[in-house]
Amino acid sequence: MQPTERLTESNPVDPRPRSGDKDLLRDALRDQADRGRTKSDIVLLSVQRLLRRGAITNLAKMLGRMHQADVAKVIVHLSSPKEKREVFELVRGESKRGQVLSELDSDSINQVLADLL
Repeated sequence: MQPTERLTESNPVDPRPRSGDKDLLRDALRDQADRGRTKSDIVLLSVQRLLRRGAITNLAKMLGRMHQADVAKVIVHLSSPKEKREVFELVRGESKRGQVLSELDSDSINQVLADLL
Protein backbone atom coordinates (compact mmCIF):
# COMPACT_ATOMS: atom_id res chain seq x y z
CA MET A 1 0.00 0.00 0.00
CA GLN A 2 1.32 3.41 -0.95
CA PRO A 3 1.44 6.25 1.63
CA THR A 4 -0.98 8.31 -0.45
CA GLU A 5 -3.47 5.47 -0.47
CA ARG A 6 -3.47 5.32 3.31
CA LEU A 7 -4.01 9.03 3.50
CA THR A 8 -7.07 8.92 1.28
CA GLU A 9 -8.45 5.91 3.12
CA SER A 10 -8.14 7.46 6.57
CA ASN A 11 -9.49 10.87 5.49
CA PRO A 12 -12.46 10.29 3.22
CA VAL A 13 -13.75 13.44 1.59
CA ASP A 14 -17.30 14.38 2.47
CA PRO A 15 -19.06 15.20 -0.82
CA ARG A 16 -21.66 17.42 0.87
CA PRO A 17 -20.93 21.17 0.92
CA ARG A 18 -20.40 22.72 4.33
CA SER A 19 -22.84 25.27 5.62
CA GLY A 20 -21.49 28.78 5.97
CA ASP A 21 -22.10 31.12 8.85
CA LYS A 22 -24.84 32.91 6.92
CA ASP A 23 -26.64 29.63 6.32
CA LEU A 24 -26.46 28.77 10.02
CA LEU A 25 -27.74 32.20 11.01
CA ARG A 26 -30.57 31.99 8.48
CA ASP A 27 -31.54 28.56 9.82
CA ALA A 28 -31.45 29.82 13.41
CA LEU A 29 -33.60 32.82 12.49
CA ARG A 30 -36.07 30.55 10.71
CA ASP A 31 -36.25 28.28 13.77
CA GLN A 32 -36.85 31.25 16.05
CA ALA A 33 -39.45 32.68 13.66
CA ASP A 34 -41.28 29.38 13.88
CA ARG A 35 -41.44 29.96 17.63
CA GLY A 36 -43.01 33.39 17.13
CA ARG A 37 -39.90 35.52 17.57
CA THR A 38 -38.89 38.26 15.17
CA LYS A 39 -35.36 39.10 14.13
CA SER A 40 -35.47 42.13 16.45
CA ASP A 41 -36.41 39.88 19.37
CA ILE A 42 -33.53 37.55 18.61
CA VAL A 43 -31.04 40.42 18.38
CA LEU A 44 -32.27 41.88 21.68
CA LEU A 45 -32.01 38.49 23.40
CA SER A 46 -28.50 38.05 22.00
CA VAL A 47 -27.39 41.47 23.26
CA GLN A 48 -28.84 40.78 26.71
CA ARG A 49 -27.12 37.40 26.84
CA LEU A 50 -23.76 38.88 25.81
CA LEU A 51 -24.09 41.63 28.43
CA ARG A 52 -24.97 39.09 31.11
CA ARG A 53 -21.97 36.93 30.21
CA GLY A 54 -19.61 39.89 29.99
CA ALA A 55 -18.73 39.05 26.38
CA ILE A 56 -17.93 42.67 25.57
CA THR A 57 -15.66 41.95 22.60
CA ASN A 58 -18.31 39.82 20.91
CA LEU A 59 -20.98 42.41 21.67
CA ALA A 60 -18.83 45.20 20.21
CA LYS A 61 -18.34 43.18 17.01
CA MET A 62 -22.06 42.50 16.78
CA LEU A 63 -22.92 46.18 17.26
CA GLY A 64 -20.32 47.14 14.65
CA ARG A 65 -22.16 45.06 12.07
CA MET A 66 -25.59 46.44 12.92
CA HIS A 67 -27.35 49.43 11.38
CA GLN A 68 -27.63 52.47 13.63
CA ALA A 69 -31.43 52.28 13.77
CA ASP A 70 -31.23 48.66 14.90
CA VAL A 71 -28.73 49.57 17.64
CA ALA A 72 -31.12 52.30 18.78
CA LYS A 73 -34.01 49.80 18.92
CA VAL A 74 -31.91 47.54 21.12
CA ILE A 75 -31.00 50.40 23.46
CA VAL A 76 -34.64 51.51 23.78
CA HIS A 77 -35.74 47.99 24.71
CA LEU A 78 -33.03 47.34 27.31
CA SER A 79 -34.40 47.59 30.83
CA SER A 80 -31.68 49.28 32.87
CA PRO A 81 -29.93 52.60 32.22
CA LYS A 82 -26.62 50.86 32.95
CA GLU A 83 -27.18 48.37 30.11
CA LYS A 84 -28.19 51.20 27.79
CA ARG A 85 -24.99 53.11 28.57
CA GLU A 86 -22.83 50.01 28.16
CA VAL A 87 -24.26 49.27 24.73
CA PHE A 88 -23.99 52.90 23.61
CA GLU A 89 -20.36 53.08 24.76
CA LEU A 90 -19.53 50.08 22.58
CA VAL A 91 -20.74 51.85 19.43
CA ARG A 92 -17.61 52.89 17.55
CA GLY A 93 -17.25 56.12 15.63
CA GLU A 94 -18.61 59.55 16.40
CA SER A 95 -20.87 59.67 13.36
CA LYS A 96 -22.39 56.28 14.12
CA ARG A 97 -22.95 57.30 17.75
CA GLY A 98 -24.63 60.49 16.56
CA GLN A 99 -26.91 58.53 14.27
CA VAL A 100 -27.81 56.15 17.09
CA LEU A 101 -28.64 59.11 19.35
CA SER A 102 -30.83 60.63 16.63
CA GLU A 103 -32.89 57.41 16.54
CA LEU A 104 -33.44 57.25 20.34
CA ASP A 105 -36.39 58.61 22.30
CA SER A 106 -35.76 61.38 24.85
CA ASP A 107 -35.85 59.08 27.90
CA SER A 108 -33.24 56.76 26.41
CA ILE A 109 -31.05 59.72 25.41
CA ASN A 110 -31.18 61.02 29.00
CA GLN A 111 -30.30 57.59 30.37
CA VAL A 112 -27.44 57.06 27.93
CA LEU A 113 -25.95 60.52 28.47
CA ALA A 114 -26.73 60.82 32.22
CA ASP A 115 -23.06 60.70 33.25
CA LEU A 116 -22.09 63.32 30.69
CA LEU A 117 -24.79 65.88 31.53
